[in-house]
Amino acid sequence: MEAAAVRVVTRLEAMELLRALVASVMADGVLELPKQALHEVDPDGIVRVYASPDEATIVTPGRKLVQFMRLVDVVYGGLEQQRAATLRDVYYLLKGSRSGFSSYEACAKAVQQLSWRLGVPRFVLGIVAHSKGIVLGPVVISTLQSHGLGSEAKYMTESAWNASILVRHHVLVPGQTSIAALPHMAEPRLVLVVEKAAVFHQLEQAGLHRRFHCVILTGRGMPCLATRAFLKCLSLQFPAAPILALVDWNPFGLGIALAYAHGSLSEAESYLWAVPRVRLVGLSGLDVERMTTSSLDAAGQPLTAADLARAEGLLDLHASSDVADVPRELGLMRQRGLKLELEAVQMSEGRYKAGLLADDWLPRKLEAALALAPWPRGKHGGTNLEINVTSEGKLTTTEKEGEAG
Repeated sequence: MEAAAVRVVTRLEAMELLRALVASVMADGVLELPKQALHEVDPDGIVRVYASPDEATIVTPGRKLVQFMRLVDVVYGGLEQQRAATLRDVYYLLKGSRSGFSSYEACAKAVQQLSWRLGVPRFVLGIVAHSKGIVLGPVVISTLQSHGLGSEAKYMTESAWNASILVRHHVLVPGQTSIAALPHMAEPRLVLVVEKAAVFHQLEQAGLHRRFHCVILTGRGMPCLATRAFLKCLSLQFPAAPILALVDWNPFGLGIALAYAHGSLSEAESYLWAVPRVRLVGLSGLDVERMTTSSLDAAGQPLTAADLARAEGLLDLHASSDVADVPRELGLMRQRGLKLELEAVQMSEGRYKAGLLADDWLPRKLEAALALAPWPRGKHGGTNLEINVTSEGKLTTTEKEGEAG
């Protein structure tokens, strides 16, 4: 096996790779699987994960080999029928047979190993990301008409949506999509990525998306691949709109902002959905330094061993990032020995004031960010873009005829 990042291939090429794998197992009687992943960080800070060429597990005839080859059979059948499935679909499909996996995690690991073994991302194999993210704001979501990959590797959707959906109220982010701007209205002034669903709903109730004409997105914690892919679509559709991250002031919150911007070590294909122009709008060390001692005493929590370990991992991977001054943020957390949740900004003189985050603190932060990155107020309409993935793993856009709407 060669050490290389996953690459995007066509459906027919993926089927050929699977046939070659089966032929190899039939000839040798064993299966060679990657044992560990290596990574590198490119000049944009994007993390690329690939299988180690020197570390492999040899799977000999037995239950594990039968499980893996049954997985290959299911994946091949899906590609042949041009039907996509979520990872959970694959798990439950196999669970009913004697060759089923003992747990969802075991199935996920096997799919990841298959991805590394073939050197292609999961969605090329017809396994799409299940979405847990939600979105709100002035966009129309147009999903592809087919569940299949077709002859080219394109965004797929696991939902049955074939129509455009105007996001007046929050909706679940679809698996993988093409997006069109809201007809006859200005493009979003900004895209706000929020760490937690609770804060997302608070901003929704306050009408922040209408006040700022912005798109608000949350992955409800660490974002799934579908949510990252959706943000990538937004970044390509609206290149002039600032993309701002609103997260807790702790190593895990900062890690979420960095995952949107640079990808992560957990999925080999996450670099495809990295959005390097994500910037931290809060909470930041500057926000914390402006808080009174009484507010910090009331809202602050001590850093845990897990927090400190996460901080070390972020420093190793993202010592230099345009998202935020990572060493400074983590250094200040360790210096103070505490962390803060977003809701801490609603503490005033040690007392909690509901609504302060959505009605006052965040609007001032957003106005300041927009002043640094002016919004093209004269631009209206928006274009319909078809978003594709090239064989080199780069995303390209093709403008369709006519305006959006």
